[in-house]
Amino acid sequence: MHTEQQSLNGSSYRQMTTFSLSIVVVLYLAHALPLYFYNVALPTILRHQGVDLRWIGMLSLLYIPWAFKFLWAPWIDRIYSKKLGKRTTWLLLTQMALVLGIFALAFTQFDYGLMVFVVIGLWISSFAATQDIAIDGYSIEAFSPENYRFASMAQSMGVALGSMIGGAGCLWLYQYHGWKIALIALACMTLLTMLAIFFIRNDQHHSGTESADAASKPSLIQAFKRPEMLWALALILCYRMVEAPAMAMLNPMLIDQQWSLSQIGLLMSVFGAGAGLLAAISAAYLLKKITATQLLIWAAWLRTGMYILMG
Repeated sequence: MHTEQQSLNGSSYRQMTTFSLSIVVVLYLAHALPLYFYNVALPTILRHQGVDLRWIGMLSLLYIPWAFKFLWAPWIDRIYSKKLGKRTTWLLLTQMALVLGIFALAFTQFDYGLMVFVVIGLWISSFAATQDIAIDGYSIEAFSPENYRFASMAQSMGVALGSMIGGAGCLWLYQYHGWKIALIALACMTLLTMLAIFFIRNDQHHSGTESADAASKPSLIQAFKRPEMLWALALILCYRMVEAPAMAMLNPMLIDQQWSLSQIGLLMSVFGAGAGLLAAISAAYLLKKITATQLLIWAAWLRTGMYILMG
């Protein structure tokens, strides 16, 4: 009877609502703001300032924390304040660290040398990658497996909105108001999205007892014993090896072609994000009709064709 009641509580906890989806959208929006500033706006701004393409290409090194975040991901599930809750602990910590980092970047830029700029960039990148772990964990816990496609759609919507604001919005502000105003606005927007953290649900044991939860502590060793994990890592590696260098060089190329900052922002973060929103909604619908593997293969071929066309 006790177990049955826990199961019912778990079902209630995982019930999907418009509000719960909105929370996921805002969380990913908060996470995407600084990410797409680095991904879209910063390479464009640096090229506009005459920075050498080789240095701009080195910005890809700021994504190193994203490549290795799996190393500390298990500890995000193990270490937290019981008073705040597993996800709230890390979401608050990382969000405050991101706001501080963006404010620091606003008042330094290159005034204190390249090393200070890179250190602040690594600070922001590391905490954004850590926040991504916590948000992904919350999204999995907040919804039942049959609703994961909607959680994925909410994720893509949040990232698309973050791309619009962190990319196009920052480029527009930089063009008309300068570096400091653009970064302060980005920091304030990141701070505002922190409000969503106070609405997340922190039921730590919705799927079982405390003893069961303790017995299934996250472990990298156990994870790498699963063949599907190795295949997933290979897939992600192939994806990122293409995506990161291409995105890092695309905006500087447009600058060299005499595109204005507002035009680049419109193309990359408005039309691009709009396409992302459409794709997210389409994927949520198509996953009712076909398997995720089939959809992934179709998307991969389409993506390959677009790179060939662009080349």
